[in-house]
Amino acid sequence: MSVLNYLVILPIYAWFMGMEDMKIESVKRFAVLYGVLPFNLLKGIIVALVFVPIYTKTRTWIEQKQANFS
Repeated sequence: MSVLNYLVILPIYAWFMGMEDMKIESVKRFAVLYGVLPFNLLKGIIVALVFVPIYTKTRTWIEQKQANFS
């Protein structure tokens, strides 16, 4: 996601908002390294901490539904 932000999303956002500073490579790199990357890491950890317990509780139910579907 950081690569996509660096190559696509930030340039489009900068163009749309008229942010000339975002066209400078060092500014984009700083925004990705200190804004996007930590957010994505934190979000990934939170999603994993929520998903793993839910999946372990519903695993047998999911397997039963898959067996009935086949």
